[in-house]
Amino acid sequence: VGWLSYKNFVFSTSVSSSNIAPVASGSSLCDTVRVCAGVPVELEVDFLSPEQGQITTADFSIDPPLSAPITVQNSGPGLTTTLRLDLTPTLTDTGSYVITYSATDNGVPPLTSTVSVVLQVSEVPTVAPVITGDTVVCPGRTVELTASGDHPFYEWSD
Repeated sequence: VGWLSYKNFVFSTSVSSSNIAPVASGSSLCDTVRVCAGVPVELEVDFLSPEQGQITTADFSIDPPLSAPITVQNSGPGLTTTLRLDLTPTLTDTGSYVITYSATDNGVPPLTSTVSVVLQVSEVPTVAPVITGDTVVCPGRTVELTASGDHPFYEWSD
């Protein structure tokens, strides 16, 4: 049962033939995958051939294309086919992308499963500045505060 933790399965029940389309599974098959620019990401999807002896072939596309290079590991045609995408989005990749995974079996007739996921790339959150100085200020008096960090500007609010 632990194997099922954090995994999603996508399959179709509207089959008009004796062949059943490949079943998609994986932890990165949720509606939206949120990642930060500059942080390495591993997205992995499995396609299971639901019938004995069946061979499944998988592929993917990203729209619009990312500027970051993508390393693809594809286990190739098989009873279970795994697609693993390794990438590190850049700041120029900030925005939304649609990753479409598809897999086709060699049944009669061949059937294809298609699953789309939104990849949301955000800027890396900046580290909050460290503010030092006297935290007690008496009425009519002033205090000097020092803020560290490489920030373009600071705003103070009491």
